[in-house]
Amino acid sequence: MVKVSLEYRDGVLGPAPDGTPCQELGPKSLMLYALGKCSSLTFLSLAEKMRVRISDYRMEVSGDLSDDPPVSWSHFVAINTVFMVGVADERDYKKVLSAVQKTHDKYCGVSLMMQRIAPVSVEVYINGRIQAFGETAFEADPRP
Repeated sequence: MVKVSLEYRDGVLGPAPDGTPCQELGPKSLMLYALGKCSSLTFLSLAEKMRVRISDYRMEVSGDLSDDPPVSWSHFVAINTVFMVGVADERDYKKVLSAVQKTHDKYCGVSLMMQRIAPVSVEVYINGRIQAFGETAFEADPRP
């Protein structure tokens, strides 16, 4: 599994402090980083247009690789994106979910491209609690 983390701090989106710096990422990790960066910038732009006040933002993108030998021939067989969003107003939950869904299904070109390579699943946590998950149309969280 390959994994990257991004964080929005002080108006700047970049690698999370506990993540690997970009210059040290391998090519497949950079593909996931591009997905995370495009998705994050798109989401943050949509959320701002929807007047959502975001207090905290982090994204994790992971991908499962095939086990085809040699390793250089491996490719993504599944990709998972996790949006972790902190908001002050609970009334913004629906707006956050709408912005994530539009990001994944319509506006993020890297996400649309990666969906042609492998299934891209989405998880959305708002204020630490899972709110939605799925590949395209979000499903309500069945867990308590």
